[in-house]
Amino acid sequence: MNETDYAWAAGFIDGDGSFSLRAYKFERSPTRHKSRHMIQPVIQLTQISLEPLEKIYKLANGGT
Repeated sequence: MNETDYAWAAGFIDGDGSFSLRAYKFERSPTRHKSRHMIQPVIQLTQISLEPLEKIYKLANGGT
């Protein structure tokens, strides 16, 4: 990814995307003594055209 790609991705996400955090709580179970919490970062993109979404996917190494 070059500098131009980073700039394009940042602009695209800023214009058509959103960042959020999802919080999960896992309740106690017979094998676990304490509840656990997890926070997951999420980036959402909305676009009518598939092409920019595919480009973002490739720039993010296929989502891995």
